[in-house]
Amino acid sequence: MIGRFLLCALLFFFLNLHMVVLPPSYALEVVREASMTNNQQALDGLRDLVRVLRSAGLRTADLESVLVDLQIHEEGAQAGGIILDPRDAGVILLPKSTRYNGFLVFASHIHIVLRGTAIQDLENRQFGMANLDLNSSAREAVHELLHAMIHGNNCFKGGGDDEEVLVHALEGDIAARVRVDLLFRTGLNNAARSELGALNDSIPTLLDTEPAWERCFANLGHLFVAVDFDTFPNSSLVLEGDKIVNQYLQSGVIFSVADSIFLPSPDTGIYADDASQVIAFYPGMTPPNIIQTNGYFPGAGFGFTCNSDPGIDFSGPVSSVSIRIFLDSRALPESVRLVAKDRKGKVIAQDEVDLTTTSEPTTLSVFDRKGRIASVATEGLTGSNGCAGYDNLAFFPFSLLPVPVVAQVETQADATSLHKNRPKGSGSPLSR
Repeated sequence: MIGRFLLCALLFFFLNLHMVVLPPSYALEVVREASMTNNQQALDGLRDLVRVLRSAGLRTADLESVLVDLQIHEEGAQAGGIILDPRDAGVILLPKSTRYNGFLVFASHIHIVLRGTAIQDLENRQFGMANLDLNSSAREAVHELLHAMIHGNNCFKGGGDDEEVLVHALEGDIAARVRVDLLFRTGLNNAARSELGALNDSIPTLLDTEPAWERCFANLGHLFVAVDFDTFPNSSLVLEGDKIVNQYLQSGVIFSVADSIFLPSPDTGIYADDASQVIAFYPGMTPPNIIQTNGYFPGAGFGFTCNSDPGIDFSGPVSSVSIRIFLDSRALPESVRLVAKDRKGKVIAQDEVDLTTTSEPTTLSVFDRKGRIASVATEGLTGSNGCAGYDNLAFFPFSLLPVPVVAQVETQADATSLHKNRPKGSGSPLSR
């Protein structure tokens, strides 16, 4: 009798333990994709937000790719009844099934769920830029979109808490890079350079510590600048008309013309061009200078040079490279590529922008997980009458290298002697 009573008591205990501690899946509220309503106005706002990032100098190709099949919702009815955890500003729901906050979601697309305030700000294009910064709504949307990007391009294999730490770092550095661009556009150049300098110091150090993060940073254009063509590594100013060859050897790079329809001459090369008065024509630049091939346009104004492709050689192999390119919409090739080669001249990576669909400035980026990139060059401008300018080279690993005294003397001589005979506006440029 006592044994039967104990058996019943134990059975009752385990049944209650199952109900309290191990709730079965049928206790979750099931949400199917058909019950969710895409907020098209907010999605269009998110697309405009990505355009803001692109205009600030980021590479946004992977973010734009994710937007093609993505849906976005305000928590509640739009999200099929899903309510955000009080600790969360948003959530990303990936294809197949996701368990979240008491809901089991089945979907075939990527879904972003945000709070009402963030959705309304996206709908109204209120990104906070009037205050020279991204507001919390914009940052929340970018945060979840970064998760979607990582899912789409597999730039990081960690997942879980490790992915969240990466996305938090990316979100913060993106906001900082946008702020730098906004400061430059409003003429607050000293503040902009100070904040860009902080990124230039912190991101390479971060990537040294977290090498698995490099590809994601590279896919966004690195978010720091190794060579801005405004100051040399010794802190002297780059002057308009300076021919850029080996003055950045301390940074590990040498510049040349990789291909051109023009025969080589003493004037062949890469030149600094002051565009400080027309930065609206070169969104994402760091004033005052951009660079051009085989010539420049005197004065702080607008211009492009044509039918040549720049090349960059690295003093030691690197694993990722990005550069900002500005294209003249009046003279576009079908596409432009950034091509990376190893020390034997073999192509190991490339990035391409299709110019049949856009002429907006873009950032091209290449990555090689084995760290074999010895040189990069653009392709597509030579022979196509395509015209372009460039700025903001980034690469990793990046650190200032010691330069032999002889190289420093040659660099100084190059920088001063070239002012005596500067080619102006060669390379069949389109005039300002």
